Amino acid sequence: MNNPIEYIHRDKLKQTLITRTAIKTLKSESVVEVIINHSFKQANKKTKLEDEIEISGFGVFMLSQRKLQKCLRKRLSKKIFIKRELFQLLKAGAPKEKIATAIKKINNMSSEIEELSKMVKE
Repeated sequence: MNNPIEYIHRDKLKQTLITRTAIKTLKSESVVEVIINHSFKQANKKTKLEDEIEISGFGVFMLSQRKLQKCLRKRLSKKIFIKRELFQLLKAGAPKEKIATAIKKINNMSSEIEELSKMVKE
């Protein structure tokens, strides 16, 4: 997450990189995807240690603590909101599918919050 990039945007960027690289190198997208995934993992590891990374051909990306903290606050607020929705669903006796969806959202949000928390410097 650079700057931090939202998950949707990151996936779109990643797919664009995979497609363009596969066309340029005449390699299959599955092979290129493995390479790109490795690169993304390495970049993610480095952002946990340092506030900036450089990707050859793309430039330097700096991690903004202010934006990171703002993103974390939004995720925490959203998690509280979803928990309230879940409570209302349980109280109203909503279908199991809706309850399961709300629980899944809370778990996903918890994972995102945990990752963001690791990156925030106090």
